Amino acid sequence: NCSYGDLAAGESRTVVVQASTSFDACAVYDNTATADATNTPEDTDSGKITCNKPDLSVDKTPNDQTVDAGDPIEFSVVTTNGGAPGTGTAKSVTLSDPLPSGVTWSIKSQSDVDAPLECAITGTSPQTLNCSYGDLAAGEGRTVVVQASTSEDACAVYDNTATADAENAPEDPDSGKITCNKPDL
Repeated sequence: NCSYGDLAAGESRTVVVQASTSFDACAVYDNTATADATNTPEDTDSGKITCNKPDLSVDKTPNDQTVDAGDPIEFSVVTTNGGAPGTGTAKSVTLSDPLPSGVTWSIKSQSDVDAPLECAITGTSPQTLNCSYGDLAAGEGRTVVVQASTSEDACAVYDNTATADAENAPEDPDSGKITCNKPDL
């Protein structure tokens, strides 16, 4: 409620209201304001703001679910912000992927973007894949492929989970598993 007192011809007053949104508090905000004075009829005007939620997801896929000792292993990790109408921008998107121990991981490839490489593997054992993608508009995505060599000694079940996150969306995890089979000579 605002009480402005008398306004002379040509005078006006402005008030700006604001509120923060979140993934859970994202909706259509429809509002009507009414101005009234003792010597003139009411005047109303409406405004509407639509808050668009991001649709963040991650998909972790092994190149093969089963390999033989000595074969390379790879996981493709695709982070996307859905492209359906009304999908909002996912802000400050990150990917975290604690990689399985027992082998040495490296980045085979990552999405071509007009920026420095967005992903890096840190640590020695265990190693972690970390990516900082920035904002992803509706329909945008990034892909990173990690690889490792196996051997008779480094042959196990490689099971792990990658998690995408954004400052305005809930975390989304996805798992993948590769089984390395040893020969029995």
